[in-house]
Amino acid sequence: MNLNDKRPHAYHRKKLIRQLVADGYHLQKAPKPEKTEPYALYNGPRPDDMFFETDLKRFHAGEAWYEVENFSAKVDGLGTRAFHYYWPESPAEIKYPLDEARNRFYTNLICGYEFQYGTKRHPQYGMCQLIDFTNRRSNTLRMVEAWPGCRPNGFAWDLILTINTMPLVAVVFGEKGKLLETAEKAMEEVLEDKCFATYLQLLIVTDGHVAYMGTPDDEPATFARWDNIHDDILSPDKLLHRLYYAVRPGNLDGTFITFTADQQQTMLVDRINYALEESRVQINYSFQRSLGYVAAPCVENNERHPSPFGWMGAVRQMVIEQNVLLLRGNGIVDLQRGDTITNETRYAFLGEAMTDEECVKLMEQYHYVHFIRFIDRSEGPFLVDAKRFGSPICKFDHPIETLEYEAR
Repeated sequence: MNLNDKRPHAYHRKKLIRQLVADGYHLQKAPKPEKTEPYALYNGPRPDDMFFETDLKRFHAGEAWYEVENFSAKVDGLGTRAFHYYWPESPAEIKYPLDEARNRFYTNLICGYEFQYGTKRHPQYGMCQLIDFTNRRSNTLRMVEAWPGCRPNGFAWDLILTINTMPLVAVVFGEKGKLLETAEKAMEEVLEDKCFATYLQLLIVTDGHVAYMGTPDDEPATFARWDNIHDDILSPDKLLHRLYYAVRPGNLDGTFITFTADQQQTMLVDRINYALEESRVQINYSFQRSLGYVAAPCVENNERHPSPFGWMGAVRQMVIEQNVLLLRGNGIVDLQRGDTITNETRYAFLGEAMTDEECVKLMEQYHYVHFIRFIDRSEGPFLVDAKRFGSPICKFDHPIETLEYEAR
């Protein structure tokens, strides 16, 4: 954590900066702090309105090139509207609570913005995007060292990473064994800065060797461990993949929240995707078509994630989303959610609560479908009939490593 002292962790910070510069990030200076109130409360990370529109126009053409002007202004205003919502003397008429501002931004970040042009009789439609997820070189990657927080307490973020000027990632360095305390202090700064909290997607705390990652909606104690902050998270291809697939939306008591897929979930998704890909190139006419099973502990991990699908459900959902373009229509179904197998179905995910008999009955009934069985377990060995359900695609026998256990 950068608190008026740049010496601690300087080696690890500079090493990470060199790696990111080699990847194409542009190192920039933090903006000069504003001391006049209420503008001093805007000192924290926020989109740069001078470059926002320009960055987006790099990968837009035609009518979208012009529409980006309005789109960038609306997105830039989301953080401002969140700030005004919590400012007692605000003269603004339109303002959003933080969860609504974050929801609107997340939707724009992942889904883009559809607009209409042309005439009423002959309407045409176009799309604006905040990030070009298909061609990463179209995006402008920047990083800012020691960007001050919004409060005049000497706090500064070690690194802020922006994509097309949007501050999406914050990195804070701390001492080994005290990273939970570091994360708690960093979260206090995030929640005080409504503008920055609107845009921030990933908050990372590290001692330079291991890193723990979460979102502003996660409790610091539940931040999950990642071994390599550069190769696993922040290199451009990995970061775009994490933002698109690994930041998951959900609802908790009717409030919009996000959480990040942890390293174990990511490994599960990768291995399941590999198994699906392998099955596409293999011809298998066996009566019971089973790809195998996925096993993981459930009780503690499901409590960590405020996902309406649970820990394993988030894995299933990510696999479905990442394969939706390859399997059109109802090509892949999740029986845990009540999906129905049709003639188009090629892959079906069996639910955790289904018994062996229920699974086998479905496999015999739909012999043209590949099945993957998902197994949540809390303790002890779980025997699986290999003749019926294949061999394990992926199996984890230990709980997720989080900041709650980092100091023990």
